[in-house]
Amino acid sequence: MVGWCVCEGRTLISQCRIALKPSSCGIILSHMGNKKYQDLEKVQSVTIRGKRYAFGLRPGLIRRKQAQGLTDPPDKKGKSVTIDPSLPPKEMLATLIDEFIHCSMWEISNDVVDEMSDDLAHALWRCGLRFRGVDED
Repeated sequence: MVGWCVCEGRTLISQCRIALKPSSCGIILSHMGNKKYQDLEKVQSVTIRGKRYAFGLRPGLIRRKQAQGLTDPPDKKGKSVTIDPSLPPKEMLATLIDEFIHCSMWEISNDVVDEMSDDLAHALWRCGLRFRGVDED
């Protein structure tokens, strides 16, 4: 099952190909029974700007790395995007956007990416975008 999301106009993420698998990611830990983000557990990889990244949720990432999400450089072999599943829904949305912007435009400073992702998450949240089956915290 493959889904496509292509933004129109001046794109931040173009041709974001998301591959869905019925099991959790074999490379990165799933969130061990916490079914808060069941749809995200099914995502094994994302392809952004022609680069494929393994995708997974890793509990304790915030505690261990002081990061809500991590993205490898686009030229790294075996690159991945990793997100901590303990985030509340709006922060999860902002973190996904943040990490996907890093995938699409690695050269942009983290401060700019943070501002862009927060603004985009807030705008999408106001437009009614929510995770299916997840209570708002």
